[in-house]
Amino acid sequence: MSTHEDVMRDDGPNGSPEVGDLQRAALWRLLAHLYRKEVDATLAKRVLASGLLEAFAEAGFPVDPSAFEGEEALRSHRVQYARVFLGPRKHASPYGSVYHPLDTRRGQLWGSTTQWFRRFALDHGVTFKGPAYHGIPDHVGHELELYALLLQARARAAEAGDGERVARLSHSISLLHHRQLARWVPLFLDRVLEIAEPGSFYAQLAGLTRVLLDVEGELVGPAGEENAR
Repeated sequence: MSTHEDVMRDDGPNGSPEVGDLQRAALWRLLAHLYRKEVDATLAKRVLASGLLEAFAEAGFPVDPSAFEGEEALRSHRVQYARVFLGPRKHASPYGSVYHPLDTRRGQLWGSTTQWFRRFALDHGVTFKGPAYHGIPDHVGHELELYALLLQARARAAEAGDGERVARLSHSISLLHHRQLARWVPLFLDRVLEIAEPGSFYAQLAGLTRVLLDVEGELVGPAGEENAR
């Protein structure tokens, strides 16, 4: 997924008025990567350096750091990732239209909510291309990363004193949360928990994601009308 430069600039300095947005953005972006690809050595280092394992523990879903250390641990991640998300047997398809209760083709790929998300992303300067793109826009990793990018963009707008842009981005954040994430991601997480072994990394990841989505629901406002963005 490739984005417009306006949404991809580096985070602002510590102590900015929207540092909460920057911290949330960093967390959601890392979670997006964990859903979008199997853990390799580079991603394992990011997890260990980020403080993410502390968030797991605080949410009640502890993960042993040794799960990210050594080739054997990474091999186990590859096996788990394939089993949970790729199949070929029973697995948790990571695409929104499979679960979204309002999709006119629910249970299938490229549903009506896929098209909505694609238009929404394009409206915000995001194009779907490059090695990270899985071929279908509404992969959970793509939706979570766009959410992170909007939070980051709002922090920059606040730092610049651009109240009008802050308001527009707040509406977009709320719309993406209420229209997409809050509606289908919990159902996807239920499916992950059906497939993943209890206590395994991806089961714990599903538990943490659910907690964080609930927190986001308390932080974002009502979505309002779509054409108000």
